[in-house]
Amino acid sequence: MIKEENVKIITLSFVAAGFLTAFVVRILFEFIAVYSGMVALAYGQEWARHGIPVLAGLALFLFLQLREKTQVWAHEVVVEVRKVVWPSRQATLGMTVLVCIILMISGFVLGLFDLASSAVVNFIIN
Repeated sequence: MIKEENVKIITLSFVAAGFLTAFVVRILFEFIAVYSGMVALAYGQEWARHGIPVLAGLALFLFLQLREKTQVWAHEVVVEVRKVVWPSRQATLGMTVLVCIILMISGFVLGLFDLASSAVVNFIIN
């Protein structure tokens, strides 16, 4: 059976998906309204501009929340994510510093190649 703690995480994830859907629908609605006269008329209405994205987000939330298959899948995802062994803070800091150093070295080498190639091109042109 699905644990109560997992149910909270799953519901919160579905709420986030609903908000994200509402945001994307709002952006798409606004974008399409620029290019379509009929959509622009609908977009001019306050209820449509706010209501359609909210309804889309709510519809997705309800679809995800009420489907048994989606609930089982989300529970399995939460269970698998709990099995992940995350690196310690010290290991993460060490890897981040290492990546930054490698990036600086790579940038320096690429900068040298850029200077050398520009000198060769300038020599050939002149």
